[in-house]
Amino acid sequence: MNALVMYDRETESLWSQFLSQSVRGELMGTKLETIPLTLTTWDKWKETHPETVALRKGNRGGDPYIGYYGGRSAGVIGESNKDDRLPTKELVLDLGFDSEPVAFPHSELRSQQLVHTSHDGAATIVYFDPATGTALAYGAVVADQELQLQVDRT
Repeated sequence: MNALVMYDRETESLWSQFLSQSVRGELMGTKLETIPLTLTTWDKWKETHPETVALRKGNRGGDPYIGYYGGRSAGVIGESNKDDRLPTKELVLDLGFDSEPVAFPHSELRSQQLVHTSHDGAATIVYFDPATGTALAYGAVVADQELQLQVDRT
């Protein structure tokens, strides 16, 4: 599957990113805690969270992963299980990693920008900012009213 497997030196456990659990070692079977994240540009993050500080080590600017994402190879060691549902290294916004998972490919969001959907029985809005490549999901109910939003393209 060519998915990231992390090594825990303290317990000598292997942790599968794909399975979200330890697959070998002292903590085998233990589930990882899912922590939401936002994939965006540094400029957009600083605009939204100006108090943020970060350690920059060994990088002289720019995205150090640009070659990785731009390359045609599937990951670091190649591809062992071919899956043609999405292009290689397609970025997605994932909802419900632990239950009822659904993925929104960035390539589709780029043209739609705003998707009204339902997830885990709750109205949800998915928004994509094409300028930064940022995809976000929000609950679509405020004060018992379901929001109906649209993108202003002016």
